[in-house]
Formats: sequence, C-alpha cells, structure tokens
Amino acid sequence: MKDPVQRQAKIEAMRLVGDQISRSDEELRQVEQELTLLVAAIPNLPDPRTPYGKDDSENVVIRTVGEPRGVRFRT
Repeated sequence: MKDPVQRQAKIEAMRLVGDQISRSDEELRQVEQELTLLVAAIPNLPDPRTPYGKDDSENVVIRTVGEPRGVRFRT
C-alpha cells in the first residue's frame, strides 16, 4: 500500500487481531485447565460384570498373566 493512512489503519487492525488472539489463547488455556481438573474428578465406572462383595477378600481372579510376585517387605 502506498497510502500511509491506509497502511497505518491496516497495521492497527492487525495489532488488534493479534491482541484478540492472545486473549483467546489465554482464555482457552484456562478453560482447558478447568476441563482437565473436572475430568480428573470423574470416577472410573466398574465393569458391569464386576461381582459385588463386602471387601477385597471377595474379589474374583479372572485371569493371571505370568508368575505372581512374592510379597517383599523391607526391614
């Protein structure tokens, strides 16, 4: 553009667009952070085939892969 007034108007318009993009990026970052926190609070749903029991002693082993490790305690 040869007209300095039009050129300056375009420069200002692009600066405003850049500022708007910066504000939108910050808002997006905050929304994504809030979404991550909300999703992290959602509990995992048990498989519908999971049997009900009073405690861990009533758990049913469906499959074992490899050799179970022995329990090791540090002294």
